[in-house]
Amino acid sequence: TLTEINDYLKLVFPRLATARCQECSSEIRPATSEDAVTRAIERLHGQSLLVGFNVPVPPGTAPEDFFAFLHSQGYLRVFIAGEIFRTDEPCRRAFSGKVFVVQDRIKASGGTKTRARLAEAVEASMALGKGQVILVETKNSRQHAFSRGWHCAACDLDIRGPSPGLFSFNNPLGACPDCRGFGRTLGIDLA
Repeated sequence: TLTEINDYLKLVFPRLATARCQECSSEIRPATSEDAVTRAIERLHGQSLLVGFNVPVPPGTAPEDFFAFLHSQGYLRVFIAGEIFRTDEPCRRAFSGKVFVVQDRIKASGGTKTRARLAEAVEASMALGKGQVILVETKNSRQHAFSRGWHCAACDLDIRGPSPGLFSFNNPLGACPDCRGFGRTLGIDLA
């Protein structure tokens, strides 16, 4: 603090920081739609994919009412528990929590038209999915999730992104919880 280098370190550390999920220990980093498209083409080349996003189902909503709502918004398919259902047909299956809405079905390849279509579907899904998009392999239902924010898609857990305050002992975010940034703990010595 005397050399004032600390002020510069607070600005450098958030740019160098990496984050790990508290639950599954996987690395968390924000992804752009271009990152999602590039990784999908590299890792899933030739695979048939469902591109979409999760929509929370309001508690107590009947499946037919929820499907009617999705159909009125222009969505024709949803993916629930490994099966594709059409929103214009009656649903006899109960569901709750979140429903995967299919934005597009596409085969991952490096062609210009395919890449443009995949990019458009990923961008639309991120916009409607609150910054999150999920790619599902149709043959084995394996999911690949991407998020614009500091979010672990596997655990559905949001974390605080690195900021200068996390690296400052004078800020409530970065201060030691015991000494609160003062360097010593105040307490009563009964002896």
